[in-house]
Amino acid sequence: MAIIITLVVIAVIAVAIIAGMIYVAHKVKNKVQQFATEEAKQLHDSLALPNNTNRYVDMSDVPGNFAPGAVLEQACPEAGTLADSAAAKIPIREGLIWVNAWRRFNGDVEVINKVEGIRPNGVETSSSGLAFTGDKEVKGNQLGTRREVCRADLEKATEYYTENRAALPHIIPNTTTFSMSRNSFETLKKTGSVTIAYQQFIQVFARMVPTPRTAELKRVEPEDVNYPVILNGQPTNLAVIHARGRFEFTGAEKVKNVYTDPSVLSGDGDVFVLDDPANPMMLQFGFGPVFQIRVTSISFPEDKPKPQIEQQLEKQKKAVIYGIYFDFNEATIKKESQPVLKEIADAMKNNPDWVLTVNGYTDNIGGDRYNLELSQRRSAAVKKELVEHYGIAGTRMTTGGSGAANPVDTNDTLEGRARNRRVELIRQ
Repeated sequence: MAIIITLVVIAVIAVAIIAGMIYVAHKVKNKVQQFATEEAKQLHDSLALPNNTNRYVDMSDVPGNFAPGAVLEQACPEAGTLADSAAAKIPIREGLIWVNAWRRFNGDVEVINKVEGIRPNGVETSSSGLAFTGDKEVKGNQLGTRREVCRADLEKATEYYTENRAALPHIIPNTTTFSMSRNSFETLKKTGSVTIAYQQFIQVFARMVPTPRTAELKRVEPEDVNYPVILNGQPTNLAVIHARGRFEFTGAEKVKNVYTDPSVLSGDGDVFVLDDPANPMMLQFGFGPVFQIRVTSISFPEDKPKPQIEQQLEKQKKAVIYGIYFDFNEATIKKESQPVLKEIADAMKNNPDWVLTVNGYTDNIGGDRYNLELSQRRSAAVKKELVEHYGIAGTRMTTGGSGAANPVDTNDTLEGRARNRRVELIRQ
């Protein structure tokens, strides 16, 4: 009898222990799941991603929706002759490059935009850089897209659009991508205010859905203000019109439910547009506390190009180079750098006795050691490109890097950091 009682007691204890372990494991599992859910929600909210509970809402009745990869227009409509671009401060011509930059937690991201060709009724553009799926992403995906901006839209469009995604149409009617339309610009300049919309698209249940934000922009200063930019390799100031307004979501109401935080659809905004009716280029656009795209560098083929680099090396024994572009946080030279690299090569071929030191510089985002190594790798990449693709003898160049040392501008602004990211040539 005693043995039976003992066995029963042991069995009860064992069951209690097992039950306790199961309970603890269950609690731990719940805690882990709760933690993961909270972390995911915080990340989800911080990125303002579509709400998973509403991602499968039918959006086929939302005006302006289309399937990913759809063709909205086969070709641009016929339009009159583009305003005389030759007289523009920034002429719209093949080879025009403008660099959009915006701040991220791990450095400034740049997208290089280029006019690839001028067509009878449109302007073909390309974009190259990195795209990030969210604010927390460290590694971006290579971006390489093209789109055509119709001449008719350069004249009369009321929407401004900056996204570059393969799922979007090659032609998006009633939008511009690098300028304000001339009609809108003339209205702003004449009356001091204009209404425009900033257009974006989100993908919901296999449909691309428009999310327009519309604002009445009013001129802030009565006169033009200076806008710092690197123009054809030289830091300069351009005269721009500064306007401000409140952007409010003007799309279909059901689209708001897709967002975990619909407040991201509205916000106070500022624009800085080049004061030039021939090409009222949008040099800065932003709304809300975070979103801002700023043009930091512009270059275009000149009718009578001057050998600036050769002249600077001849007179000052030093040339500061801004037209060599690298991948984000890398030493890989982008194809858009070739015109400047060719100019350096031509200068060295014209002066066979020259020996140059190639120095790289960065901004101050990131650690000192990393920036130093990055600047060294970039200067070495410039030398390698000149040797392998332009036939310059390697013995004529030495390389070095100074990281964030010796800044030429403040590191507190996008444009200042853009000027600090440079290559310097020193003639020995």
